[in-house]
Amino acid sequence: PAAPPAPPASSPTGDFDAVLERPSASTRTPFGWGLDMLCPDALHIESLSGDPTAAVTRYNASAPAGKDIRVGDYIIRVNGAAGSAKSLGEALLKHSTAQVTVQRPKTYAVEIKKGDKALGVDLNYTTQGKSIYVVSIRDGVIKEQVPEVGKGQRIVSVNGKASSPKEMIEALKTPWVKLELSAAPVV
Repeated sequence: PAAPPAPPASSPTGDFDAVLERPSASTRTPFGWGLDMLCPDALHIESLSGDPTAAVTRYNASAPAGKDIRVGDYIIRVNGAAGSAKSLGEALLKHSTAQVTVQRPKTYAVEIKKGDKALGVDLNYTTQGKSIYVVSIRDGVIKEQVPEVGKGQRIVSVNGKASSPKEMIEALKTPWVKLELSAAPVV
C-alpha cells in the first residue's frame, strides 16, 4: 500500500503552509480575503469573502483540522519569503498560485481598573477590520497594571464584546475594562 500523504508543514509556533490557487490563472482574481498591513512584517487577515470559488474558501473546504485559514490569522511568508507587509502583499499580487505561511496568534485576557487615568497606548485600525492594532505603549495604566500588553498585539474585544474598532475604542473610556488581545506575530 502507498504511504499516507505527508501532513502540511508545521512549526513549534503553530505556523502552517497553505497553497492557494486562484480559480483562473489570472492575478486579477481575488484570493478571497481582506488583508490589513498595520503590522510592519506580516499581513493580518481581517475578513474572508465566503465566495465558494475563491482560493481561500476552496483551500478551507479540504484543509486538515486546525489548518484552515481564519479571520485574525497572520500571513508571515509568501512563497517561502518573509518581508515587510508591503512586500508580502506585492508577492501575492504577482502570482495566481501562492504558498502562504499562516500563523494563528494566541489570545489572552486582561482586566484594567483605570478610573479616570489614561491608558497610555497608541492605537490604529482599519475601517473594515474587527480588531485594534497596538502601535505603541506609553506611560499609563496599561504599562502599570498589565505590562504584558505590548506593541504589535491586537485588541479583539472590549468588555466581552467584539465589535467595530470605533465601538471598542469608545468602550475603552469606561473606568473598568476587560480586554481580549491576540499576540503579535512571531516572524
